[in-house]
Amino acid sequence: MLSSSEEYSPIHLAPSEPVTLREKLSWEKELLGLYISGHPLEDFKEKLENQKNNIKNIKEKGKKDEIVVIGGMIENAREILTKNGDKMLFVKFVDLNDEIEVVVFPKVLREFADILVDDECVVIKARVSTRNGEKSLIAEKAKKL
Repeated sequence: MLSSSEEYSPIHLAPSEPVTLREKLSWEKELLGLYISGHPLEDFKEKLENQKNNIKNIKEKGKKDEIVVIGGMIENAREILTKNGDKMLFVKFVDLNDEIEVVVFPKVLREFADILVDDECVVIKARVSTRNGEKSLIAEKAKKL
């Protein structure tokens, strides 16, 4: 194609705006499927370690219909439509050690839709449920961490 005797003109890239760690982590997760430079929950590590509940404890010791308050991050929110045409979510919710599914019914979703989105760090008040032999959570309330 090109002979080695041809000269190449150098590529000059314009300087870009600095990116936040949050943006960098988002890109890493999107491109590589994992975080390299850190984890979005590291800013809340102390709060999460001091909380009464964590996902591992809920999976091991949570009782059906027990109300729990837990902090973590929404990694994957899948929206579906109910028979009535209302939107609801199935959420992959993670903390620093584990993950659990959180079901968000239409009424709760309407109230907290702005924060129940991918990559958002939140605290969820939920009821423990057993679904397909595994523990899951039914969201009742949510707020940003």
